[in-house]
Amino acid sequence: MEKVLSCPGNEVSDPRVRRTRALLQDALRALLHEKKFSAISVQDIAERATINRATFYAHYDDKYALLSSILRSELGAALWRRFPKPTPLTQDSLTRLAAAVFEFMGEMRMQCPDSARDLENTIGTMLQAEIYSFIETWIRMGGVSPALRGRSRETIATVLSWSIFGSALRWSHGDRKQNSEEAAREIAVLLIPANEA
Repeated sequence: MEKVLSCPGNEVSDPRVRRTRALLQDALRALLHEKKFSAISVQDIAERATINRATFYAHYDDKYALLSSILRSELGAALWRRFPKPTPLTQDSLTRLAAAVFEFMGEMRMQCPDSARDLENTIGTMLQAEIYSFIETWIRMGGVSPALRGRSRETIATVLSWSIFGSALRWSHGDRKQNSEEAAREIAVLLIPANEA
């Protein structure tokens, strides 16, 4: 499966590869608005992208790898836009991070509700992995609040990524009486106490 790095500047440099991947990604996005992911085949994606199946497989192992590439790239870009420069991981910055994930999940559910329901088991580990990667990089670049010092980056990133992802998934399913910022604040308060932030 293709490993997508979220950090800006790690894109593929060959313009032909970028163009082909963009065609495939756009094709899958369009198809997801029309039918469930489980009903989409690699052939459907290749035909929509106006390429052959062999070209598809030269870029992605399967449709799940393509989906992973799209979702991880989009989520990573959304997170990096919120945090363009390194800042310490505090209750406030964690709230902003969680709110970005909540908004991403909510938007995905609104744009393609049938596909979102169809994909929940598949996308969970993909998105959690991207959140983990972002948090681990963030800690390495910006440090952590005093409440988290002395704990390994891996442990912090694991606990925070699963907590944020699970909460965002639950929020996106609910009635959303709380906005994303309010819901995210509740998570951040549990994970990084205010008096230690």
